[in-house]
Amino acid sequence: MKKISIVIFLFLVPFIIFAQSGRITELTGTVEIKPATSDNYVPARVGSVINADTVIYTGLRSTAVVEVGSTVINVRPLTRLTLSEISASNNTEEVNVNLQTGRLRVDVNPPAGTRSYTTVVSPSATASVRGTTFQIDTRTLMVEHGSVSYQGNRGYAVTANAGSVSYVSGNGTAAAPVVVQTSAGIESDMNTGSLDAVLGPGFDSNLLKQTETEKNQREARKNTNRIYQTVMAFVYLIGAPFK
Repeated sequence: MKKISIVIFLFLVPFIIFAQSGRITELTGTVEIKPATSDNYVPARVGSVINADTVIYTGLRSTAVVEVGSTVINVRPLTRLTLSEISASNNTEEVNVNLQTGRLRVDVNPPAGTRSYTTVVSPSATASVRGTTFQIDTRTLMVEHGSVSYQGNRGYAVTANAGSVSYVSGNGTAAAPVVVQTSAGIESDMNTGSLDAVLGPGFDSNLLKQTETEKNQREARKNTNRIYQTVMAFVYLIGAPFK
């Protein structure tokens, strides 16, 4: 009986899936996390453990670096995401990210003999990779190294290779990737808006800037309201209300 039990255990070991966790290794500014077991956000710190279904939020001019196995996620300012799945089995890692808003840079670099599957899902598209480096927001993909399978909410998936850009068009499909130049050049073009001429009328990189500006303005209004409420509360407490 013992021999049979040992044989069965050894047979099942390769198929056991282990729960995995990530960790925040760097952060600047205001970074908050909301664990799956909590309804409230708490300040994140270097070393904070990120389990499955944890929500991560970065404020204005704030960033975070999250390491999950062989996947490194650079979270840009004003971004909200959920690590919806973090698991590892025999020589295989799987990380699923739900990007609600903002922008990420993802670096997937599994060691030899390990397969890593990383998926980023946004409201308009899905990007799936096995080992590469790319940047993504809710409607645009920029690939620095390797290749990424990119699919909108409609249509078929396209494969974007290193140095190329794709985006979700107005009809919800992923546009055919366009080779632009080096990753540094892509980043520069995203800032200057010159990708418009390369990618055609279906793409307007200024929309990304407008979205970021609107987020900044909303954040500024929230901060102003907080300051006003704090001042009014203080004035009320000292008994000297404004006339």
